[in-house]
Amino acid sequence: MKPLLGTGRNDAKSSNLKAVPSYSYYHVYQLDPKTTENDLAGYLKTMFSEATCEKLESRFPGRYASFKVGVYYGNVSKFLEPTMWPEGAKINKYLARFENFTTPRRSPMMRDDLTQQNTT
Repeated sequence: MKPLLGTGRNDAKSSNLKAVPSYSYYHVYQLDPKTTENDLAGYLKTMFSEATCEKLESRFPGRYASFKVGVYYGNVSKFLEPTMWPEGAKINKYLARFENFTTPRRSPMMRDDLTQQNTT
């Protein structure tokens, strides 16, 4: 099930309830190996002021550069326009890898509940 996306207006001056924009993350790769974070961020900031950019370790650093790029969800269609990217650049949805992931994270409340269960 997709999450519900609120569309209401917060017109009440006394309310502090606000949402933050959602980001979508993409793997941008097959860029020239000399491309830096600053190069890509500078290019993206002209169109997406909110863009974030992180250089990733490429499988073949001598052949191409890879980056994790984040843009507001509302800007995804513009970000994925083929004409805004140099010929040969590739963009996929960014998938986080959890190589070092061994146990699920637990909130402090859950840890306290488990501790209490183990001591009784």
